[in-house]
Amino acid sequence: MDFKTTFKLITASAAALTNVSLVGGVVWSIASGLPVIMRVVLTALLVPFGYFSFADYKYFFGKK
Repeated sequence: MDFKTTFKLITASAAALTNVSLVGGVVWSIASGLPVIMRVVLTALLVPFGYFSFADYKYFFGKK
């Protein structure tokens, strides 16, 4: 693997783990009854990271 692919794999893994933690935070805030602002902020952060994960998916598994 060259450096570009390795770096892309590391950043894709970090984005995927961030997505998992954000989804977990949304579920936790719903289950614990925290104020709505917590869900709004976590969902707002989830949108761009979801796009990053989608772009990474297209890079690794989609048509190039």
